[in-house]
Amino acid sequence: MTIITDDIDKFFSNGTPPSESEIKFNQNAEQDRYKIWQDIKSSGYSLNQFADECYLHHSHLYDFLNGKKQLSRDRLLVVFLNLHYEYSQICQMLRRFPQPQLYPRDKRDYYIMLCIQKDLTVDEINQELERNGFTTLCPEKSNRN
Repeated sequence: MTIITDDIDKFFSNGTPPSESEIKFNQNAEQDRYKIWQDIKSSGYSLNQFADECYLHHSHLYDFLNGKKQLSRDRLLVVFLNLHYEYSQICQMLRRFPQPQLYPRDKRDYYIMLCIQKDLTVDEINQELERNGFTTLCPEKSNRN
């Protein structure tokens, strides 16, 4: 039986790392990219429309989904937020890509976490970040009317 990521962290914190056979390693991000692709399709957007909503170049989104390019942490957050992922799913997906999770002791991350909890849109999160003197998740989106 495999153990969950949080438990793996606890084992390492306690100085008793689990054996390799207990861990289901993420071989690559192909499955996660496929999940994102499926979630985009089920959202009702075409891939081009979704890229526009995320303020990504269409080709960049295609390349990301095909495993040819990575997205920055903020761009991944925008994708996950536009797919209406829950906080725990966002953190899990950030780890898998691999990007730093949202960290509540980082003030910018704290505001992002609060906004996710309030189910705010990317535009609303950007406004909150700007209001508090932080860079937005996607600068182009902050100029949207």
